[in-house]
Amino acid sequence: MTKIIWHPLAMEDLRMTITYCQQEFGKSIARKVRDKLKHDASLLASHPKLGHPEDDLNSENEPLIYRSLLSGMTKIVYTMHDDYIFIHLLWNTRQNPASLMKELLQRV
Repeated sequence: MTKIIWHPLAMEDLRMTITYCQQEFGKSIARKVRDKLKHDASLLASHPKLGHPEDDLNSENEPLIYRSLLSGMTKIVYTMHDDYIFIHLLWNTRQNPASLMKELLQRV
């Protein structure tokens, strides 16, 4: 089983998502969203190719292949490495897709 490493800002994305859900929908829904995101992220440890390549984020010059796994309304954006999976960010799919690349570049 492969190790999962979260970028510190991806952990902040998770916290902010849970906080938003709790404020808007209540603690029960926030727990369900949290549990689903953590479960889906943990699936990558044994199934790293579960997500699909993010063509808009990948270029011929970039050695890393960004992939994403959809979990509810959230994309888990990650890269596969020899010994681990690195989760770069959690992305709400209702946001402007053009700003996904900008946010990712700020985290590299």
